[in-house]
Amino acid sequence: MRLFRNFKQFVYTFNLIRSTMKLRKASSEEDKQIVRLKISEQLARNGGLAMKVGQVVANYKKDPAFQQLLKGIPQRKFSEMKKQFASGEDHPNLGDYEFIDEKARAASLGQVHKAKLKTGEVVAVKIQYPEMRKTIDAELKLAGLVPMMGPAKKWQIDLNSYKRVLIKDLKSELDYRNEAQKQQQFLEGLADIEGLIIPKVYPEYSSDRVLTQSWEEGVFFDEVVNWDKKDRIMVARTLLMALWKSMFVLGEVHTDPHLGNYFFNKKEGEKPTVTLLDFGSTITVSESERMALLKLILATREKIDLNYMQCFAAMGFDLPKLSYIEHELPMICPVLFKPFLTNTSFNVDDWKVTRGFEVILGDRKWWFRSSGSADLYLLMRSFQGVMLQLKDLDVQLPWWGIMSKALGEEVLQKARDYELPPTPAYEKKEPVRAISKVLRVIMTEGEKELMSLNFPPDAALDLEELMPESALEEMYAAGWKMEDLREQLLETQLAPMVIFESETDGKAHKVWLE
Repeated sequence: MRLFRNFKQFVYTFNLIRSTMKLRKASSEEDKQIVRLKISEQLARNGGLAMKVGQVVANYKKDPAFQQLLKGIPQRKFSEMKKQFASGEDHPNLGDYEFIDEKARAASLGQVHKAKLKTGEVVAVKIQYPEMRKTIDAELKLAGLVPMMGPAKKWQIDLNSYKRVLIKDLKSELDYRNEAQKQQQFLEGLADIEGLIIPKVYPEYSSDRVLTQSWEEGVFFDEVVNWDKKDRIMVARTLLMALWKSMFVLGEVHTDPHLGNYFFNKKEGEKPTVTLLDFGSTITVSESERMALLKLILATREKIDLNYMQCFAAMGFDLPKLSYIEHELPMICPVLFKPFLTNTSFNVDDWKVTRGFEVILGDRKWWFRSSGSADLYLLMRSFQGVMLQLKDLDVQLPWWGIMSKALGEEVLQKARDYELPPTPAYEKKEPVRAISKVLRVIMTEGEKELMSLNFPPDAALDLEELMPESALEEMYAAGWKMEDLREQLLETQLAPMVIFESETDGKAHKVWLE
């Protein structure tokens, strides 16, 4: 059965890749939309990790084809789901409920049923799909086959660390007892945020595969964007308050910000509310990490000098990699923290982080990205999710004022006074000097371009990691040796040159520095 499951997952992945290739080749918008719908249906049908990836895509791409992944997918029959209930002290059983509605809202790892306890309380019962753990195991085995290549190799991005973080996060999400514990932590830690609702957890009616919580209702985000500006401002303020307080005070951040995990309510004569759902995916931010980040924001805002490498080290950055751009760190911080540098409202469209990094660092921006720990990926996923919501709400807010209120002067002063841990010893690196501006790799067949890639020029020193296998075979057959090329490139300081050029059976390869 395990072999069959892994094979089935492989076939599913192959079909998904094939659909993705069709999308790239589709010429008309009508054909592209047909393929997008097919991909969305494949993601929804499989659930699990694929479904979660689809939800991230739907969050970033406002394409109608993927929106079903945010609002739920076709539900399973309750006769299948009730297998997750069991008798015994530590597990809820069907006899604990006066009734459970067989209709449900389905999601990535399970589905939610409305129910009523014998005490009379109306609740939501989240039940994990019976085969989900085995499906996730099969998917993670396939994920482990992803090689380290291209820019990830060039900039020393440790993909294995990212895999470990994602696997740990997903496996934790499969245990609803972890989710119940985290949800209770958020409920208590963010209780004073006006307009924020976190459902009450019923641990006595929950287990590793069943989670019972208070029933909450509301509309999805796509309706909120049409609300009056005053109400949209209040929703945006609540979202920012929750992010800052969870990050800098609670030390635990919700990291699954797709729009299906929010409900919004607006009653006549009352302020709008935001209900935050699904606490299976969260990340712990240590005191050292959050105090160092807040200290860096405050120092940038108040124009106070500090040891930047010491600060980034406390946040978990890799100092040998960061040393390539050490002198530019004072210029990078105002770009990173621009919304906090003004007391007035800030327009997120004016936050040109990518452009700022390009101007300051050029291709060396990848040293900054690769020096951050894999855990930062989950934190940035949460942050970017909120940024997208603010953008769609089309409102401007004073970030500094909101964060100051969320944290309070005591926490801000604590960050100012915080003594950073000593900077660990590290080997300072110097980048390779290059005369060329770019390394280009092109493969063609007749008039058709099969592949065109651009890399930083010193990527040529690791050309074996970048080239497709077919091209490498030709290069080796022609007597090409990496050690000789590397010596030549270093002697010429990566001057413009053609490194390799060939044509066989109508296919042409060309690699050059320009």
